[in-house]
Amino acid sequence: MFCVECGREVDDEGSLVGGLCLGCFLERNPLLKVPEVVDLVRCPHCGAMKAKGGWREPSGQAGGPKGRGKGRSRRARRDAAAETAAADDDGVAEAEAMRLAVTGAVEETMELIEGASIRSLAFNVVQEDRRSFLVGINAELEMCGEPLAQDLDTHVRLRPEACPVCSRRMGSYYEAIVQFRGARTRPAAEADLAAARGLAEGEGARLEAASREAHIVKVQELRGGLDFYVSTQSAGAQLARVLASRFGAAISSTTTLAGRKEGRDLLRTTHLVRMPDIRPGDYVLYDGELHRVLSSTDKEALLAPVPGEGRRRTVSRSDREGLVLVGVESDVVEAVVVSSSPGEVQLLDPKTMRTVDLRTPPGFRLGGRETLGVLRHEGRLMIAR
Repeated sequence: MFCVECGREVDDEGSLVGGLCLGCFLERNPLLKVPEVVDLVRCPHCGAMKAKGGWREPSGQAGGPKGRGKGRSRRARRDAAAETAAADDDGVAEAEAMRLAVTGAVEETMELIEGASIRSLAFNVVQEDRRSFLVGINAELEMCGEPLAQDLDTHVRLRPEACPVCSRRMGSYYEAIVQFRGARTRPAAEADLAAARGLAEGEGARLEAASREAHIVKVQELRGGLDFYVSTQSAGAQLARVLASRFGAAISSTTTLAGRKEGRDLLRTTHLVRMPDIRPGDYVLYDGELHRVLSSTDKEALLAPVPGEGRRRTVSRSDREGLVLVGVESDVVEAVVVSSSPGEVQLLDPKTMRTVDLRTPPGFRLGGRETLGVLRHEGRLMIAR
C-alpha cells in the first residue's frame, strides 16, 4: 500500500488515514484543536463557575480583615498569625480552584479528531490580567498505534454573569412564607416576636450554611405577628417546624401557583404558625388552684401546681376552656414576708402596702425566705413562687 500524497509504502492498510500516511495526514489535520479564545463564565457576586454540566459552587473565600498593631498579647499575636496562615491557605486554594476552572473550560472546548486518543494533557496557566489567562497545552496523543505529541495555546477570558442563586437573591425571589401569629384570643407579645425573630435568624444561618439556595429573603413585621419570606420550599417548611416546636404552635399550610418558568409550575407555600392560647410559663387557675404551664401545644397542656407539692396534670384541648389565665412570668412581683405560721403566711401587699393573710398549700415551705413571688388576680394576691 502506498500514500497517495508522498508515495511512501506502508505495511498495511491500517497505517493509512484517508489514503494518506500518518505524516502527510498530520500536515493537513491537527489531531487536537482548541479555539483561540475560550470564555469562562463566572458569577461576579459569589464566584461560581458555569460549565457544561451547570453551575459549579464557588471556592472558599478568605476571612475578614485581620487585626494589626502593637500592644497585642502573645496569644493575640499567635492567633493573628494563625489567621494569616489560614488566609494564605484560602488564597492558595482559591487560586488552585481558578486554575482548575480555567483548564476545565479549555478541556470542554477541545476537539479530538476521529481515530485519535489522548494519553495525557499538561497545562501551563499564566494570568495576564484580572480577567484573562494564557494557557499552554502539552498533549500526549496516540493514533494508528503511534505515540504523538502536540503543543497548543489559547486565551481564556472571564465573562461575568450572575448565577441563578445570586439572581434570585438580587430579585428577592421566594418560594415560601412563614407567618408567625399569636392565638386568636391572645395576640403574640413583643417578647414572643423578639424570640421568634432571633430563632429564625439562627435557623436561617444554619440553613444557608447547608445550602447556598436556602436563606431568609426578608422579614416583615405586622401588627401582632411576623412574616418570614424564605427562598426555597424545603427551607420554609423547616423554619415553620422549628418555630412550631419552640412555641408549641400549630402549623397549617396552603400552596398556590405563582406562575410558570421553563415549562414547569412555580409553587409558593404559606405556613401559618399559630401560637396556642395557653403557653409555657403561664400561670393559670385549674379547679380553683394556681398552676404553672410547663408545656403546651394546640392539643394539650401540662400543668404543675404552684407553690407546694402536687401531681402534674395534662389538660386536653376540650378541657382548656376551663383554664383561667392569671398572668405570665413578668407579672410576678416580690412581696415582703411579715410573718408565717403553719398553713398561712402574712405578706406586705406591694401595691397597697397593707398586710394580707394568704393560705399556703400543703407541702409549702417558706425556708427562711424574706420575700415571695405573688400574682394579683381579681383584686387578691396568690403565691406564685
